[in-house]
Amino acid sequence: MEKQISKLFSLFTQEEISKYEYYETLSFVEIRYRTSLNFIPSSDDFLKAIPHISSRDKWEFKVLSEYEETVYSTHSDVGQMDELTEIEVYIDTPVSLKFYITKNNENAYLSIYKIDKFNEYLQGLPLMIFLNEFNSILSSKLIFECINDTIQSISTSSIAFISENEQLELPGVQDRLNRLKKCAGSIHWGTFHVNILPEDLYLSEDSSPIAHTLCSACGALLCMYLFDYISLTSSQLHLKIDGFKSLNYTFDVTKLSNFIMDHKTLNRYYETYEWILSGGYVSDKYSIARNIISINLHPSSIALSSNIIDSIRSNFRIYEKDNVQQYIQLRNEISNLLIDLQSKINEIVEGYANDFKNNLLVLISFFASVIVFGVISKDSPFVYFSNQVIILSWAFLLISYLYLRYSKREFSKKKGFLLQTI
Repeated sequence: MEKQISKLFSLFTQEEISKYEYYETLSFVEIRYRTSLNFIPSSDDFLKAIPHISSRDKWEFKVLSEYEETVYSTHSDVGQMDELTEIEVYIDTPVSLKFYITKNNENAYLSIYKIDKFNEYLQGLPLMIFLNEFNSILSSKLIFECINDTIQSISTSSIAFISENEQLELPGVQDRLNRLKKCAGSIHWGTFHVNILPEDLYLSEDSSPIAHTLCSACGALLCMYLFDYISLTSSQLHLKIDGFKSLNYTFDVTKLSNFIMDHKTLNRYYETYEWILSGGYVSDKYSIARNIISINLHPSSIALSSNIIDSIRSNFRIYEKDNVQQYIQLRNEISNLLIDLQSKINEIVEGYANDFKNNLLVLISFFASVIVFGVISKDSPFVYFSNQVIILSWAFLLISYLYLRYSKREFSKKKGFLLQTI
Protein backbone atom coordinates (compact mmCIF):
# COMPACT_ATOMS: atom_id res chain seq x y z
CA MET A 1 0.00 0.00 0.00
CA GLU A 2 2.82 2.45 0.86
CA LYS A 3 4.53 2.03 -2.52
CA GLN A 4 1.23 2.49 -4.35
CA ILE A 5 0.44 5.68 -2.43
CA SER A 6 3.95 7.03 -3.06
CA LYS A 7 3.59 6.28 -6.77
CA LEU A 8 0.28 8.15 -6.93
CA PHE A 9 1.55 11.25 -5.12
CA SER A 10 4.81 11.32 -7.08
CA LEU A 11 2.78 12.05 -10.23
CA PHE A 12 2.18 15.55 -8.82
CA THR A 13 5.50 16.49 -7.27
CA GLN A 14 9.21 16.19 -7.81
CA GLU A 15 9.79 15.66 -4.11
CA GLU A 16 10.71 12.24 -2.84
CA ILE A 17 7.63 10.90 -1.04
CA SER A 18 8.95 10.17 2.42
CA LYS A 19 6.14 10.65 4.89
CA TYR A 20 2.43 11.26 4.56
CA GLU A 21 -0.49 11.42 6.97
CA TYR A 22 -2.42 8.17 7.26
CA TYR A 23 -5.55 7.58 9.30
CA GLU A 24 -7.70 4.44 9.17
CA THR A 25 -10.91 3.60 11.00
CA LEU A 26 -13.63 0.98 10.72
CA SER A 27 -15.42 3.02 8.05
CA PHE A 28 -12.76 4.91 6.07
CA VAL A 29 -9.11 5.55 5.23
CA GLU A 30 -7.77 9.07 4.78
CA ILE A 31 -4.31 9.67 3.31
CA ARG A 32 -2.95 13.19 2.94
CA TYR A 33 0.32 14.59 1.66
CA ARG A 34 1.36 18.25 1.73
CA THR A 35 3.67 19.29 -1.08
CA SER A 36 4.26 21.73 -3.91
CA LEU A 37 2.41 21.00 -7.14
CA ASN A 38 5.04 20.47 -9.87
CA PHE A 39 3.39 18.15 -12.39
CA ILE A 40 -0.03 17.44 -13.84
CA PRO A 41 -0.39 13.81 -14.90
CA SER A 42 -2.59 12.58 -17.70
CA SER A 43 -5.86 10.95 -16.74
CA ASP A 44 -4.58 7.56 -17.97
CA ASP A 45 -1.41 7.75 -15.85
CA PHE A 46 -3.46 8.89 -12.89
CA LEU A 47 -5.92 5.99 -13.13
CA LYS A 48 -3.09 3.47 -13.51
CA ALA A 49 -1.52 4.79 -10.31
CA ILE A 50 -4.68 4.47 -8.18
CA PRO A 51 -3.87 2.04 -5.34
CA HIS A 52 -5.52 -1.35 -5.36
CA ILE A 53 -8.61 -1.42 -3.15
CA SER A 54 -11.36 -3.98 -2.57
CA SER A 55 -14.19 -4.06 -5.11
CA ARG A 56 -16.68 -3.45 -2.28
CA ASP A 57 -15.02 -0.13 -1.37
CA LYS A 58 -14.95 3.30 -3.05
CA TRP A 59 -12.15 5.83 -3.47
CA GLU A 60 -12.02 9.60 -3.87
CA PHE A 61 -9.08 11.85 -4.76
CA LYS A 62 -8.84 15.58 -4.05
CA VAL A 63 -6.38 18.40 -4.56
CA LEU A 64 -6.70 21.09 -1.88
CA SER A 65 -5.23 24.58 -1.96
CA GLU A 66 -3.10 25.89 0.87
CA TYR A 67 -6.35 27.33 2.28
CA GLU A 68 -7.97 23.87 2.33
CA GLU A 69 -10.26 24.65 -0.59
CA THR A 70 -11.02 21.77 -2.97
CA VAL A 71 -9.60 22.70 -6.40
CA TYR A 72 -9.97 19.29 -7.98
CA SER A 73 -11.96 16.17 -7.11
CA THR A 74 -12.64 12.80 -8.72
CA HIS A 75 -13.84 9.42 -7.48
CA SER A 76 -14.30 5.78 -8.43
CA ASP A 77 -17.87 6.25 -9.71
CA VAL A 78 -17.07 9.16 -12.04
CA GLY A 79 -17.07 7.04 -15.22
CA GLN A 80 -15.05 8.76 -17.99
CA MET A 81 -12.41 10.90 -16.31
CA ASP A 82 -11.48 14.34 -17.70
CA GLU A 83 -7.93 15.63 -17.90
CA LEU A 84 -6.54 17.43 -14.83
CA THR A 85 -5.70 20.64 -16.72
CA GLU A 86 -7.95 22.74 -14.47
CA ILE A 87 -5.30 22.66 -11.70
CA GLU A 88 -2.56 24.13 -13.89
CA VAL A 89 -3.03 27.51 -12.18
CA TYR A 90 -1.75 25.94 -8.95
CA ILE A 91 1.60 24.84 -10.39
CA ASP A 92 4.48 25.58 -7.96
CA THR A 93 2.11 26.46 -5.14
CA PRO A 94 1.53 24.54 -1.88
CA VAL A 95 -1.26 21.99 -2.13
CA SER A 96 -2.54 18.97 -0.23
CA LEU A 97 -3.12 15.69 -2.03
CA LYS A 98 -5.85 13.63 -0.41
CA PHE A 99 -6.79 10.03 -1.15
CA TYR A 100 -9.91 8.80 0.65
CA ILE A 101 -11.32 5.23 0.82
CA THR A 102 -14.87 4.55 1.99
CA LYS A 103 -15.22 1.05 3.43
CA ASN A 104 -18.35 -1.00 2.94
CA ASN A 105 -19.42 -4.01 5.01
CA GLU A 106 -20.41 -6.62 2.43
CA ASN A 107 -21.41 -10.15 3.43
CA ALA A 108 -19.73 -9.61 6.83
CA TYR A 109 -16.39 -8.68 5.13
CA LEU A 110 -14.65 -5.40 5.96
CA SER A 111 -11.36 -4.16 4.50
CA ILE A 112 -8.17 -3.18 6.30
CA TYR A 113 -5.42 -1.44 4.33
CA LYS A 114 -2.69 -1.07 6.97
CA ILE A 115 -3.11 -3.39 9.92
CA ASP A 116 -0.67 -1.49 12.16
CA LYS A 117 -2.47 1.83 11.64
CA PHE A 118 -5.85 0.18 12.09
CA ASN A 119 -4.63 -1.37 15.33
CA GLU A 120 -3.42 2.03 16.55
CA TYR A 121 -6.90 3.40 15.89
CA LEU A 122 -8.55 0.58 17.90
CA GLN A 123 -6.16 0.98 20.81
CA GLY A 124 -6.83 4.70 20.93
CA LEU A 125 -10.61 4.31 21.17
CA PRO A 126 -12.34 4.64 24.54
CA LEU A 127 -13.55 1.23 25.71
CA MET A 128 -17.19 2.32 25.47
CA ILE A 129 -16.75 3.49 21.84
CA PHE A 130 -14.88 0.29 20.95
CA LEU A 131 -17.69 -1.91 22.29
CA ASN A 132 -20.40 0.22 20.69
CA GLU A 133 -18.63 0.17 17.30
CA PHE A 134 -18.26 -3.60 17.27
CA ASN A 135 -21.75 -4.04 18.66
CA SER A 136 -23.16 -2.07 15.71
CA ILE A 137 -21.29 -3.89 12.92
CA LEU A 138 -21.23 -7.44 14.32
CA SER A 139 -24.31 -9.51 13.55
CA SER A 140 -23.30 -13.17 13.50
CA LYS A 141 -19.71 -12.85 12.23
CA LEU A 142 -17.23 -10.27 10.97
CA ILE A 143 -14.14 -10.91 8.82
CA PHE A 144 -11.46 -8.23 8.41
CA GLU A 145 -9.65 -8.71 5.11
CA CYS A 146 -6.19 -7.13 4.88
CA ILE A 147 -5.87 -5.70 1.37
CA ASN A 148 -2.34 -5.53 -0.10
CA ASP A 149 -1.00 -7.11 3.07
CA THR A 150 -0.18 -10.64 4.20
CA ILE A 151 -0.75 -11.42 7.85
CA GLN A 152 -0.94 -14.41 10.15
CA SER A 153 -4.64 -15.17 10.43
CA ILE A 154 -6.30 -14.98 13.82
CA SER A 155 -9.92 -15.67 14.71
CA THR A 156 -12.36 -15.79 17.59
CA SER A 157 -15.77 -17.43 17.48
CA SER A 158 -17.16 -14.64 15.32
CA ILE A 159 -14.33 -12.22 14.35
CA ALA A 160 -11.34 -12.93 12.10
CA PHE A 161 -8.38 -11.11 10.58
CA ILE A 162 -7.19 -12.67 7.33
CA SER A 163 -5.05 -11.90 4.29
CA GLU A 164 -6.67 -10.86 1.01
CA ASN A 165 -8.65 -13.62 -0.76
CA GLU A 166 -8.06 -16.06 2.10
CA GLN A 167 -11.00 -18.33 2.90
CA LEU A 168 -12.11 -18.89 6.48
CA GLU A 169 -15.30 -20.23 8.06
CA LEU A 170 -16.37 -18.90 11.44
CA PRO A 171 -18.77 -20.83 13.70
CA GLY A 172 -20.25 -17.67 15.22
CA VAL A 173 -22.14 -17.63 18.51
CA GLN A 174 -25.14 -19.81 17.76
CA ASP A 175 -27.13 -19.18 20.96
CA ARG A 176 -26.27 -15.50 21.48
CA LEU A 177 -29.72 -14.38 22.64
CA ASN A 178 -30.04 -17.30 25.02
CA ARG A 179 -26.63 -16.59 26.57
CA LEU A 180 -27.45 -12.91 26.92
CA LYS A 181 -30.74 -13.81 28.60
CA LYS A 182 -29.00 -16.15 31.05
CA CYS A 183 -26.59 -13.40 32.11
CA ALA A 184 -29.15 -10.58 32.26
CA GLY A 185 -30.65 -11.51 35.63
CA SER A 186 -27.29 -11.71 37.40
CA ILE A 187 -25.64 -8.48 36.21
CA HIS A 188 -26.52 -4.87 37.00
CA TRP A 189 -25.45 -3.06 33.83
CA GLY A 190 -26.53 0.44 34.74
CA THR A 191 -27.25 2.53 31.64
CA PHE A 192 -24.78 0.71 29.37
CA HIS A 193 -25.56 -2.56 27.64
CA VAL A 194 -24.27 -4.40 24.57
CA ASN A 195 -25.07 -7.61 22.72
CA ILE A 196 -21.42 -8.46 22.14
CA LEU A 197 -20.14 -11.42 24.20
CA PRO A 198 -16.65 -12.28 25.51
CA GLU A 199 -16.38 -15.19 23.06
CA ASP A 200 -16.66 -12.66 20.22
CA LEU A 201 -13.28 -11.25 21.28
CA TYR A 202 -11.57 -14.15 23.07
CA LEU A 203 -8.28 -15.53 21.75
CA SER A 204 -6.47 -18.33 23.57
CA GLU A 205 -3.11 -16.81 22.61
CA ASP A 206 -1.81 -13.24 22.47
CA SER A 207 0.18 -13.72 19.27
CA SER A 208 0.19 -10.29 17.56
CA PRO A 209 -0.52 -6.59 18.22
CA ILE A 210 -4.08 -6.90 16.89
CA ALA A 211 -4.57 -10.01 19.05
CA HIS A 212 -3.34 -8.03 22.06
CA THR A 213 -5.95 -5.36 21.33
CA LEU A 214 -8.75 -7.92 21.18
CA CYS A 215 -7.51 -9.48 24.42
CA SER A 216 -7.60 -6.10 26.20
CA ALA A 217 -11.21 -5.57 25.13
CA CYS A 218 -12.10 -9.18 25.99
CA GLY A 219 -10.59 -8.83 29.48
CA ALA A 220 -12.70 -5.75 30.20
CA LEU A 221 -15.81 -7.45 28.80
CA LEU A 222 -15.21 -10.59 30.89
CA CYS A 223 -15.07 -8.51 34.06
CA MET A 224 -18.30 -6.84 33.03
CA TYR A 225 -19.97 -10.25 32.58
CA LEU A 226 -18.59 -11.76 35.80
CA PHE A 227 -18.86 -8.92 38.31
CA ASP A 228 -22.11 -7.79 39.96
CA TYR A 229 -22.29 -4.07 39.19
CA ILE A 230 -20.97 -2.25 36.10
CA SER A 231 -20.83 1.42 35.24
CA LEU A 232 -19.12 2.41 31.99
CA THR A 233 -18.60 5.92 30.68
CA SER A 234 -16.33 7.31 27.97
CA SER A 235 -13.55 7.76 30.54
CA GLN A 236 -14.05 5.25 33.38
CA LEU A 237 -15.07 1.67 34.04
CA HIS A 238 -16.42 0.96 37.53
CA LEU A 239 -16.70 -2.66 38.66
CA LYS A 240 -18.06 -4.12 41.89
CA ILE A 241 -18.12 -7.75 42.97
CA ASP A 242 -20.12 -9.01 45.96
CA GLY A 243 -18.86 -12.43 47.05
CA PHE A 244 -17.29 -13.53 50.31
CA LYS A 245 -15.64 -10.12 49.98
CA SER A 246 -17.05 -6.96 48.47
CA LEU A 247 -14.53 -5.24 46.19
CA ASN A 248 -14.67 -2.12 44.00
CA TYR A 249 -12.42 -1.22 41.07
CA THR A 250 -12.16 1.84 38.83
CA PHE A 251 -10.19 1.92 35.57
CA ASP A 252 -9.22 4.70 33.19
CA VAL A 253 -10.62 3.57 29.83
CA THR A 254 -10.25 6.77 27.80
CA LYS A 255 -8.08 4.51 25.64
CA LEU A 256 -8.55 0.78 25.22
CA SER A 257 -4.81 0.33 25.62
CA ASN A 258 -5.08 1.64 29.21
CA PHE A 259 -6.89 -1.53 30.30
CA ILE A 260 -4.23 -4.18 30.88
CA MET A 261 -4.84 -7.81 31.84
CA ASP A 262 -2.25 -10.57 31.68
CA HIS A 263 -3.22 -13.49 29.46
CA LYS A 264 -3.21 -16.08 32.26
CA THR A 265 -5.82 -14.04 34.14
CA LEU A 266 -7.79 -13.63 30.91
CA ASN A 267 -7.87 -17.40 30.38
CA ARG A 268 -8.95 -17.99 34.00
CA TYR A 269 -11.79 -15.50 33.75
CA TYR A 270 -12.91 -16.93 30.42
CA GLU A 271 -12.84 -20.50 31.77
CA THR A 272 -15.06 -19.38 34.65
CA TYR A 273 -17.43 -17.53 32.30
CA GLU A 274 -17.78 -20.60 30.05
CA TRP A 275 -18.44 -22.85 33.05
CA ILE A 276 -21.21 -20.56 34.32
CA LEU A 277 -23.05 -20.70 30.98
CA SER A 278 -22.39 -24.39 30.33
CA GLY A 279 -25.76 -25.42 31.80
CA GLY A 280 -27.61 -25.79 35.08
CA TYR A 281 -28.72 -23.01 37.39
CA VAL A 282 -26.83 -19.94 36.16
CA SER A 283 -27.71 -17.73 39.14
CA ASP A 284 -26.36 -20.34 41.59
CA LYS A 285 -23.19 -20.70 39.50
CA TYR A 286 -22.73 -16.93 39.41
CA SER A 287 -23.01 -16.76 43.20
CA ILE A 288 -20.43 -19.47 43.80
CA ALA A 289 -18.04 -18.15 41.13
CA ARG A 290 -18.16 -14.64 42.59
CA ASN A 291 -17.46 -16.00 46.06
CA ILE A 292 -14.29 -17.74 44.87
CA ILE A 293 -13.20 -14.86 42.62
CA SER A 294 -13.57 -12.32 45.43
CA ILE A 295 -11.34 -14.21 47.85
CA ASN A 296 -8.66 -14.59 45.17
CA LEU A 297 -8.58 -10.91 44.17
CA HIS A 298 -6.41 -8.19 45.67
CA PRO A 299 -8.23 -4.94 46.53
CA SER A 300 -6.02 -3.04 44.07
CA SER A 301 -5.85 -5.54 41.18
CA ILE A 302 -8.15 -7.80 39.17
CA ALA A 303 -5.30 -10.20 38.36
CA LEU A 304 -5.77 -13.83 39.40
CA SER A 305 -2.50 -15.35 40.59
CA SER A 306 -3.79 -18.95 40.63
CA ASN A 307 -6.27 -21.15 38.81
CA ILE A 308 -9.73 -20.87 40.39
CA ILE A 309 -11.92 -23.11 38.24
CA ASP A 310 -11.21 -26.27 40.28
CA SER A 311 -12.18 -24.49 43.50
CA ILE A 312 -15.36 -23.19 41.87
CA ARG A 313 -16.36 -26.63 40.62
CA SER A 314 -15.59 -28.23 43.99
CA ASN A 315 -17.72 -25.68 45.85
CA PHE A 316 -20.54 -26.16 43.37
CA ARG A 317 -20.49 -29.95 43.92
CA ILE A 318 -20.75 -29.38 47.69
CA TYR A 319 -23.60 -26.94 47.04
CA GLU A 320 -25.40 -29.50 44.87
CA LYS A 321 -24.95 -32.21 47.54
CA ASP A 322 -26.44 -29.93 50.21
CA ASN A 323 -29.31 -29.11 47.88
CA VAL A 324 -30.02 -32.81 47.30
CA GLN A 325 -30.13 -33.46 51.06
CA GLN A 326 -32.44 -30.49 51.54
CA TYR A 327 -34.62 -31.76 48.71
CA ILE A 328 -34.93 -35.22 50.27
CA GLN A 329 -35.75 -33.71 53.65
CA LEU A 330 -38.35 -31.40 52.10
CA ARG A 331 -39.86 -34.25 50.12
CA ASN A 332 -40.26 -36.33 53.30
CA GLU A 333 -41.89 -33.42 55.09
CA ILE A 334 -44.30 -32.90 52.20
CA SER A 335 -45.12 -36.63 52.17
CA ASN A 336 -45.94 -36.56 55.90
CA LEU A 337 -48.03 -33.45 55.41
CA LEU A 338 -50.01 -35.09 52.59
CA ILE A 339 -50.63 -38.21 54.69
CA ASP A 340 -51.87 -36.04 57.56
CA LEU A 341 -54.14 -34.08 55.22
CA GLN A 342 -55.54 -37.31 53.80
CA SER A 343 -56.38 -38.48 57.29
CA LYS A 344 -58.17 -35.22 58.06
CA ILE A 345 -60.10 -35.40 54.80
CA ASN A 346 -61.18 -38.97 55.60
CA GLU A 347 -62.36 -37.86 59.06
CA ILE A 348 -64.40 -35.00 57.58
CA VAL A 349 -66.04 -37.23 54.96
CA GLU A 350 -66.77 -39.93 57.52
CA GLY A 351 -68.30 -37.37 59.93
CA TYR A 352 -70.49 -35.93 57.20
CA ALA A 353 -71.68 -39.40 56.18
CA ASN A 354 -72.44 -40.36 59.83
CA ASP A 355 -74.46 -37.18 60.32
CA PHE A 356 -76.49 -37.95 57.23
CA LYS A 357 -77.10 -41.58 58.35
CA ASN A 358 -78.14 -40.53 61.86
CA ASN A 359 -80.53 -37.95 60.48
CA LEU A 360 -82.06 -40.49 58.12
CA LEU A 361 -82.31 -43.10 60.94
CA VAL A 362 -84.28 -40.67 63.14
CA LEU A 363 -86.84 -40.07 60.37
CA ILE A 364 -87.23 -43.75 59.62
CA SER A 365 -87.60 -44.56 63.35
CA PHE A 366 -90.36 -41.93 63.73
CA PHE A 367 -92.45 -43.19 60.83
CA ALA A 368 -91.84 -46.84 61.78
CA SER A 369 -93.03 -46.15 65.33
CA VAL A 370 -96.25 -44.63 64.04
CA ILE A 371 -96.91 -47.59 61.74
CA VAL A 372 -96.03 -50.22 64.39
CA PHE A 373 -98.29 -48.49 66.88
CA GLY A 374 -101.10 -48.66 64.37
CA VAL A 375 -100.51 -52.36 63.63
CA ILE A 376 -100.63 -53.28 67.34
CA SER A 377 -103.87 -51.41 67.82
CA LYS A 378 -107.14 -52.62 66.23
CA ASP A 379 -107.50 -49.54 64.07
CA SER A 380 -105.86 -49.01 60.71
CA PRO A 381 -102.29 -47.61 60.97
CA PHE A 382 -103.20 -44.72 58.74
CA VAL A 383 -105.68 -43.50 61.35
CA TYR A 384 -102.75 -42.32 63.40
CA PHE A 385 -101.52 -40.03 60.61
CA SER A 386 -103.64 -37.17 61.93
CA ASN A 387 -103.08 -33.56 61.03
CA GLN A 388 -100.97 -33.08 64.14
CA VAL A 389 -98.76 -36.07 63.25
CA ILE A 390 -98.44 -34.85 59.67
CA ILE A 391 -97.44 -31.38 60.87
CA LEU A 392 -94.94 -32.97 63.27
CA SER A 393 -93.59 -35.09 60.40
CA TRP A 394 -93.07 -32.04 58.22
CA ALA A 395 -91.36 -30.34 61.15
CA PHE A 396 -89.00 -33.31 61.51
CA LEU A 397 -88.31 -33.23 57.77
CA LEU A 398 -87.62 -29.47 57.82
CA ILE A 399 -85.31 -29.79 60.80
CA SER A 400 -83.51 -32.70 59.09
CA TYR A 401 -83.16 -30.69 55.89
CA LEU A 402 -81.77 -27.68 57.75
CA TYR A 403 -79.38 -29.92 59.65
CA LEU A 404 -78.28 -31.45 56.34
CA ARG A 405 -77.62 -27.99 54.90
CA TYR A 406 -75.69 -27.00 58.00
CA SER A 407 -73.57 -30.17 57.83
CA LYS A 408 -72.86 -29.57 54.13
CA ARG A 409 -71.78 -25.98 54.81
CA GLU A 410 -69.44 -27.10 57.59
CA PHE A 411 -68.06 -29.75 55.27
CA SER A 412 -67.39 -27.14 52.55
CA LYS A 413 -65.57 -24.87 55.05
CA LYS A 414 -63.30 -27.65 56.20
CA LYS A 415 -62.66 -28.69 52.59
CA GLY A 416 -61.73 -25.11 51.63
CA PHE A 417 -59.41 -24.78 54.60
CA LEU A 418 -57.61 -27.99 53.67
CA LEU A 419 -57.25 -26.90 50.05
CA GLN A 420 -55.71 -23.60 51.18
CA THR A 421 -53.33 -25.54 53.44
CA ILE A 422 -52.22 -27.67 50.50
